[in-house]
Amino acid sequence: MKWIKEHDVLLRVFSLLFAVILWAYVMSSRNTDKTVDYRNIPVQLDGLAQLSQNNLVVLSGSNNKVSVRVTGSFSNILDMSAEYITATASVASITEPGTYNLNYRVVVDANGITMSSKTPTQVSVVVDRMTTVSVPVEIELTGTLADGYTLAGYSASPDAIAVTGPESIIDQIERAHITYDIGSIGNTVQTRCSYTLLDAKGNEVTDSHLSADTPSTTLTVTVRQNNSVPFTVSFINHPYLTEGMVQYTIDPDSVVLTGSPSVIREYNQIPLGTIDLAEVLEDDKHEFTFPILLDNGVSAVGELAHTATVTVNVEGYIRRTLTLTPDVLPGDEYLTYPEQEIPVTVFGPAELVQALRPGDLTVTPNYRLESLSAGENILPCTVTTANRQIYVFDGTQVIAGITEEELYAALHPDEVTEPQPDEENNGGGTETNP
Repeated sequence: MKWIKEHDVLLRVFSLLFAVILWAYVMSSRNTDKTVDYRNIPVQLDGLAQLSQNNLVVLSGSNNKVSVRVTGSFSNILDMSAEYITATASVASITEPGTYNLNYRVVVDANGITMSSKTPTQVSVVVDRMTTVSVPVEIELTGTLADGYTLAGYSASPDAIAVTGPESIIDQIERAHITYDIGSIGNTVQTRCSYTLLDAKGNEVTDSHLSADTPSTTLTVTVRQNNSVPFTVSFINHPYLTEGMVQYTIDPDSVVLTGSPSVIREYNQIPLGTIDLAEVLEDDKHEFTFPILLDNGVSAVGELAHTATVTVNVEGYIRRTLTLTPDVLPGDEYLTYPEQEIPVTVFGPAELVQALRPGDLTVTPNYRLESLSAGENILPCTVTTANRQIYVFDGTQVIAGITEEELYAALHPDEVTEPQPDEENNGGGTETNP
């Protein structure tokens, strides 16, 4: 006993016996079947190609998950994992939209492992028919244009979107909505805009099965600028009446144009035409009418008058007609001037014209002897005045008379008529020698 105590023989025996018993338990446990549950096993769908050929699609149920219980020996269970489990269901036989409960098959690809149960026993799928619909593009413009600009119109191209998807979802879609802020634009813009599919209540409709023929549309916003533009006229000067001597008014004096801002910015005036100041001076014409013509690309805001009237005034200058008598005419060896009134019209600064007297004018009849006829003749006159600021109008005429004998003598100055000898000296008769 003393030796046993000294060498721990008893403790060694008990330890060996315990190890044998433990080994026997472990060996018996490894040979006993074990059960393990695997959750969230995805169910794969077969027959999707056949479903697509029938113009159908799985709307929901493509991501079903199930729980699978497997059984096997302890050693085999230790080597088991969820990746060895495959669950499949077939949709190949479905030909109409609807909700279907499908049986599914579970395959465990592991040695010594079998499926003991699955939960649930069926999986549900919702199948819908694919369809395509054209929905209109709705444009919402936000913001406010700057002063002087107006919105002439806006459009989208394409103005409708072809959307393809499950019929139950397509039926919810009412429009394709785009939003664009016009607050910062100052010209016509064209830009690509993405859209949002909305239902009747304005809620967004989204689904992974939806597709469209285009992801965006081209938005065109046409902006016009309004600008008041004056009418103008130009003048052709006369030696005695220039542009600086006249004032004028135009009725209407301007027009409010609208057009593309890039075009409107080029307009600072609209020329109506040209006035020849000779017409004002010679014809005493003071009103001129011009058609109002606008270039392509611009138009008037409101109703546009067809014509504009330009009224020309000459302030500080007057026209005056003086009545002269033959006394002012120069002497003439051939002509005589009967009593008559000789009107002469002049134009110039008011104070100078008012002070003008008949004696200040020089009147010179203009004629050629060959053009005269016996009796009275109406002759044009040249009228001048020493003051170069006064303009004398053409057209002054005088009546001048000449006898036949005087006219003949004037036309034949080289013919001389001498008296003939008297009868008693030359035996009678007379003779005219040239």
